[in-house]
Amino acid sequence: MIETLKTNWMRIWKEPRRVISDLVDETTPALTAVLVALFGITLIIEHASTRNMLDTLSGGSLFFISLVIGPLLGALGWLLLSLLAFGTSRLFGGVATFRETLNAVTWATIPYISKWALLFPMLLIFRSELFTKSTPIMDDSMFLLLLHVLLSVLDIAMTVLFYIILSHIIGEINGFSAWKGFFSIALIPAAVFFLLILRVILF
Repeated sequence: MIETLKTNWMRIWKEPRRVISDLVDETTPALTAVLVALFGITLIIEHASTRNMLDTLSGGSLFFISLVIGPLLGALGWLLLSLLAFGTSRLFGGVATFRETLNAVTWATIPYISKWALLFPMLLIFRSELFTKSTPIMDDSMFLLLLHVLLSVLDIAMTVLFYIILSHIIGEINGFSAWKGFFSIALIPAAVFFLLILRVILF
């Protein structure tokens, strides 16, 4: 598993369609568990930063939530994203099975998990101020403010790349273009909104 990850971690950035073509049928449960857990932990840390969670939680609580709730959130997000991508891709003539979609989304989490290349230095440099509304140390340093802006812009760029790579991957497993893969993903928020409206109407 480790060797497979090492070999394909960088490949998926450069040739996502070829990687998923090679590996969609070789994704093991252990590899899925590791990537999905890391995906969820990354989601939690980013959410904690944008919502200033240390204003209401202790550092220990945030650490616990990240390590325990994070993997569960990752599994839920992975399953929901796969389910919706499987459904919306059918609108464009998609042919991938649900299992193939699950495996494809597993590999697509790598670009998002790679945000730790930014999160690690941000945690080391900004520490608790990364998760609080009040940032006195950062506010006193123009260098730190500019660095925070730069890293935040790079974080947004990596989010965009995540969706681009996911579009290519969804396109590959379904036998259509990356553009159709993108629109399959773009329809997911609309599908979620429809389900929420349906829930309100029914209940």
